[in-house]
Order: sequence, then structure tokens, then C-alpha cells
Amino acid sequence: MADDVCSAFRRNANGSWTSVKGVTISNNSGGTIQIGPGMTFTRGVSFMGIDLATWLDQNCAAFGTGR
Repeated sequence: MADDVCSAFRRNANGSWTSVKGVTISNNSGGTIQIGPGMTFTRGVSFMGIDLATWLDQNCAAFGTGR
């Protein structure tokens, strides 16, 4: 799953992440979160109960995204 999610984002110079295409993310409670293209996420800011920028920082570096 992380590979699909990571490919939907690019890391910005200021450390935030912007979605480059739409993606659906499953959350821990069994629901899903829809992310549309062009949405930007900043570390420490919760979106639908998830600090998505922190998750992307922790999980997407291994996939080589965010360049």
C-alpha cells in the first residue's frame, strides 16, 4: 500500500507534501480517506485524524519519492 500512496505525492522544498494525483488511503479504524490532486500537507497538522506529512516522511523515503 505504501508504494501506491507514496507515488501519489511529491515532497516540497519546505518539507510539506503535495498530492500529484488522487489517492484513497485506508485508516486504522477501517475507513478510507480520499485525497485529491493538489492538496498540501504539513508535518504536525492533522487531516482527518492523521498527520499525513509525518507518515509520508516516515514511509516514503524508502521508495525514493519526494525528490
